[in-house]
Amino acid sequence: MKQTKAETKRTRGRPRRADDPRRLTVNLPGELRKWLRVHAVTNERDMGEIVTEALRAYRERADRRGRSR
Repeated sequence: MKQTKAETKRTRGRPRRADDPRRLTVNLPGELRKWLRVHAVTNERDMGEIVTEALRAYRERADRRGRSR
C-alpha cells in the first residue's frame, strides 16, 4: 500500500528531550506562585523553564562565592 504525499511529510509527534527532565514538587509561598504563573503567561514560557533558569543562575552565583573564599 502506497502512502500519500501528506502522510510521508507528517511528523510523528514531539521528539524526545535530550536532558531527561523529572517532575519535582516544590512548595512556594502564594505570592511567588502567583508571580510565577503570571510571569509564565506574560512571557509565553513554561513555568519549569523559568524555575530552571533561576536555579542555574543561583547555582552559578553560589559556585563563584565558594571559589573566591
